Amino acid sequence: MREVTLRVEDLDSFSEGALAIGRRLDEGANKVGVAKLAFESMAGLLKLLTANRWTLMATLRKLGPVSIRAPWPKRWPATIAAFMPTSHC
Repeated sequence: MREVTLRVEDLDSFSEGALAIGRRLDEGANKVGVAKLAFESMAGLLKLLTANRWTLMATLRKLGPVSIRAPWPKRWPATIAAFMPTSHC
């Protein structure tokens, strides 16, 4: 998975999208595409995305392509170091 889309979407719209993905898979598609996380309300989205999680997402976006499997760097940028265990920073 390379990309995740977060959005606010009602249940009917979400269900239509899920059915469309199912039809594509039934027709032989082997790739679904972008992963999507849908929330019924902005309140639900913001409950999950706390200020620290939002900062982490913004920092990762600025860093560009990164991997959780890459070796630990000797020094993380200060904005992301706050989220890492102290033994690795």
